[in-house]
Amino acid sequence: MRKMFAGCAALACLTVAVAAQQPEPARKTVTRDPVFTAAQAERGNQVYQANCVGCHLPGLDGSGNPKVTATGAPLVGPRFVQDFGEGKVAALLNKITRDMPAGAGKAGSLTEQQYLDVSSYILQQNKFPAGSSDLTVDLANDVWIPGAGGAEGLADYTYVTGVGCLSQDPTRSWMLTAAQELKKTDVPAPGSMPAAATASDVPGEYNFRLLNAYNFGPEPHNQRKVRVSGYLARVGAEIRVNVQALQMVSASCK
Repeated sequence: MRKMFAGCAALACLTVAVAAQQPEPARKTVTRDPVFTAAQAERGNQVYQANCVGCHLPGLDGSGNPKVTATGAPLVGPRFVQDFGEGKVAALLNKITRDMPAGAGKAGSLTEQQYLDVSSYILQQNKFPAGSSDLTVDLANDVWIPGAGGAEGLADYTYVTGVGCLSQDPTRSWMLTAAQELKKTDVPAPGSMPAAATASDVPGEYNFRLLNAYNFGPEPHNQRKVRVSGYLARVGAEIRVNVQALQMVSASCK
């Protein structure tokens, strides 16, 4: 009898082990699995202009626009990635449904279809592709918004190098924008001179927040192309670089 139970226990362990080895199904993301149509995004644009543009501005940059006083949070760019990256489209839809439009008694006052349409418009303005089917509540619960790209396959605390445009966001935090993917590099030996910077890198599509940049006198290089080296650090859906070296590459970001 004991042998039979022992055999069953072994079989159970084997079953668990085999189940544990099964790969997870590929995550559906808005980059690979479009969740809205161009026509729906255009309907969402009309909803946005009628209900949202006053707080979030025509460019959806809201309070991130330094030239205009706006109360709405940015709905595009790095702030959008911070708020909604690595989450399902449903998180965006639920946030808008719960809080918008702003104003006493207005939140949640639009129809479900209008909230779906304006969510589609926001996704379109973040350069996600349109598809052949409208966004629905079921799709919103099944598809993810990716986090920040530009460091595929690199673990936190990897020493990396990136080239892009040095700029400041509205909080005066230093950013590396229009950058190519970060590249793993060797940690320089103590006292060694950094390699000469070149202007050959073309602008990219990624943005990285820079930590510790103030220690390297970034102000003279503002709105210039620079090369940054340091340690990769992910904070939520955002990718940051703890700066260890900063060099100007070109007097222009182009």
